[in-house]
Amino acid sequence: MKAALITCSRMPNLHPDDELMAPILKELGVETVTVEWTDAFPGGVDAIWLRTPWDYHRQLPKFLEWVESTGDVPMWNSREVVGWNSHKRYVAELYNAGLPVVPTRIFEPDQVLDENDLAGWLAGQPVVVKPAVSAGAYKTSRYDHWNEAAIQHAAELHIDEAVMIQPYYANIEKYGERSLIFLDGQYSHAVRRHLPLIEGPEVDYLMQPVQASQAELEAAEKILAYLPFPDLLYARVDLIPDNQGQPKLLELELIEPQLFLREHPQGAPVLARAFARRLQSCVKSV
Repeated sequence: MKAALITCSRMPNLHPDDELMAPILKELGVETVTVEWTDAFPGGVDAIWLRTPWDYHRQLPKFLEWVESTGDVPMWNSREVVGWNSHKRYVAELYNAGLPVVPTRIFEPDQVLDENDLAGWLAGQPVVVKPAVSAGAYKTSRYDHWNEAAIQHAAELHIDEAVMIQPYYANIEKYGERSLIFLDGQYSHAVRRHLPLIEGPEVDYLMQPVQASQAELEAAEKILAYLPFPDLLYARVDLIPDNQGQPKLLELELIEPQLFLREHPQGAPVLARAFARRLQSCVKSV
């Protein structure tokens, strides 16, 4: 069996997390080849694993076109997941469903961005403005309140793309962002991420392992149970505490998340075996 691990030109080689899994996959009978998603797709591939296509948010239409161009080669997570998770309108969808999510408003380019309505909704709270297709704090800024600078930023984004508005919870500065990792449908481990609202090269140093609280686990599991995707190979649930200290979803990473396997090496064989098992099942059904 042969699997293409998908990367990008900004990170053409395997991430150290994936290097942990490559020898395990080989022992399980899965040959791996690294492929930049903008390059020609190789033949003879039995499966696609989206690992570090970390520039997709800057050219989303092209990326989604590429995803569809790969035909019926099994992909993890699935093409349906990619389509749903690549645009952060899903955050507003989860919030509107009553799940534990940071309050979120999304304005598509053809929708009116009502400044006065947003001022009332935010009620003087600090605010974060960013594109609804983004990663790693791309074009993201925090403001002390819904002021002229925030309005201008939102308006400039809104000319060409959907814009996302959220209140900013200052507790993140002391508590950090907690990433809960689920592998093969089960909670595996968690880390504290401590670079909120900083854009730059991909972070490549170890994060702080933490024990997820019961409230964080319950919030993450409630969100994942809501999804119409019953067989996720992996999921990363990024939570921050609101002003009352309750965990709220900031982002749900289902496409190409860093899974922090160096911080929790026990997760590498779990994930590799789960992938090999899915691949074997697909090969047998052909």
